[in-house]
Amino acid sequence: MKRWTAALALAAVLAAPLAARAELKGEVIFRDTFYGTLTGAIIGGALTVFTDEPQDHLEYIGYGAAAGAIAGALFGVYESTAVAEIRDGNLYLALPTVRTAPEPGGVRVSADLLRVDF
Repeated sequence: MKRWTAALALAAVLAAPLAARAELKGEVIFRDTFYGTLTGAIIGGALTVFTDEPQDHLEYIGYGAAAGAIAGALFGVYESTAVAEIRDGNLYLALPTVRTAPEPGGVRVSADLLRVDF
């Protein structure tokens, strides 16, 4: 258990520079996914304490890390894709671009609802 704690602390220290300068959308998503994974693993590890045989339930750490990674990635996508953004005193709206394409029997209409720049 000491190795896990040391590894998680080292990973947090090494990832701090990424979190300090998160300017690109991909970096925001990566940072939120990383911190979600770390938080989920810590919570999963904490849940093993409440079981009768903690050494038999170490999979809780993996489940917590996986759930945290998914939640962190979703939050990162949400955080990096704002509908309205103010840059340099100008208002920018991120509305989806509607596209039409002819197809046999009709016209296909599509719109990009999620766009992430890496």
